Order: sequence, then structure tokens, then C-alpha cells
Amino acid sequence: PYDYNPLTGQTVVYPENLLRSPLMVKISNYPRDIRPQAGLSKADIVFEYYIGAFVNRFLAVFYGENAEWAGPIRSGRLIDGQLALNYHAALVYGGADERVDNVLEDPDVLGDKAIDTREYSQCPPLCGEETHSLEGLYVDTAGMSEELFLDGFDSQLKPGELEKIRFSDELPSDYQSISVKELEIVFSDLCRSKWVFDESMQRYFRWEEEDDGSLNYVETVDLLNPEWQIQVENIAILYSDYVVYDVALHDIRIHYADNAMPGRFFRNGQMVKGYW
Repeated sequence: PYDYNPLTGQTVVYPENLLRSPLMVKISNYPRDIRPQAGLSKADIVFEYYIGAFVNRFLAVFYGENAEWAGPIRSGRLIDGQLALNYHAALVYGGADERVDNVLEDPDVLGDKAIDTREYSQCPPLCGEETHSLEGLYVDTAGMSEELFLDGFDSQLKPGELEKIRFSDELPSDYQSISVKELEIVFSDLCRSKWVFDESMQRYFRWEEEDDGSLNYVETVDLLNPEWQIQVENIAILYSDYVVYDVALHDIRIHYADNAMPGRFFRNGQMVKGYW
């Protein structure tokens, strides 16, 4: 159907959103003072990965919905170019190591769809302080998509051009599932989170480490609606090889994986083992 979002399997309120390219925004998670972030609850998909130096970062995909503010925006990494290519997406990021910039801005990778906040200063849609300030930079995803179209960057995807993720109400019959109600993600002592399954909602709710040196967790919320705890219906853990250039510069082999890699897929309180 014209209003079907291929990234979520759900219909959208504003089908015109599906006529654009997705917009991906690099969102910080450290220092903890920048929390709560804005816009994560509006994204169709959020990638979370290790960036070195004991911490993680988010890459949010906005397609079916928009966020009036998404951020705070932080620097790009090599993996961002690979993931943005998967979705024919433009990438908004807050600068990068020169080696990373050279890759992201390569015409065979993102070219003009690599939107470096150091070189794009129009407010709106990109407003705020510099990327390393506590106030941070934020982007209006609808406004940025419109600007990209006016500037000729947006390829104006037609419905059906994005590869669809297959969704079903039934678990695959040829896979065995294991009941898993709580999933903890530990990148380091300082960077931890967990997902807790709610039977009544049939969703996983996110919790993150408390800023007091303890092992306690607090709810992950969205600045756009602080009463709304971040929640998802599907979690995919993709194992991958890292190439470490230095403490804060890694490449994650997604497009260049040598072999099939393990994955763990969570839905409806069940875990299925598989490969990607």
C-alpha cells in the first residue's frame, strides 16, 4: 500500500514522508550530561554501536516519521557510511576525523548526502551550539529533508525502491525460540543498558546506567516527551568484526564482512538465534 513503511511494516500517518530518502542522524550518548536525547522515539530504526574509549553512540533512521529536534549531534564514524548506503540515506553528523570525512564524502559512498554540521550552518533546520557543547546541535528532520530536496541532493525515492524488511505476526516455524525477558548490553563498566520485556505491551523498554557510579539503571526517555520511556518491538544484535585503527577510530565490517556472522533476534519476549 502507498502508506506502508518498508522499515517498520506499519502504515504511516503522512505517506508523503515515504517519497523522500531516509535521513540518518548521529546522536551522542556521552557525556551523560547531554541526556535525555531528542528524537530517538521517532526513529524507525536506531543503531547502537561501540565507538571506542569505553562508550557507544546512536545512529537513528528517520523515514516514516519526523522529529522536530533530533540530537545532540556528534561526529561521524566509518560505519555510518556503510549503514547510510543501505538506506539510500543522507547522513547528518557533527564533523569527523579527516580520514573518516574522506570516506563519507567520497562520491561512491555518500558524496553530497554527507551533511557535516561544520559546513552546514543554516538555522533552521540545524540549530544549537557546537557539537562538543552540552547544549549541542539539533536537526529538524522534516526541514532538513526539504532543504536536501531543494538543493537537489535528495534522489526522491519512489515507493518500492527501498528493500522491504519482511514482517509477520508469527514466529518462523523452522526456528527454535528461547524465552528472554531481559537483555543487558555491556560495552564497559561505564556504558551499560538493558531492555526489559513488558508482557502487556509486548514491547521492550530501555534502561540505562545511572550517573552515580552504581550498577543501578534509570529509564531511557526522549527529550521530546520525557514521560515516554524508549520502547521497541524488535531488537537485533548483529555480531561483526571490528578493525581498530586507534582508540576512537574503528571500522565495523558490515558491507565487507568475510563470512556469515551470528545474530540474536528478539521479539514478543522470545529470542531466535540466526545469522546475517
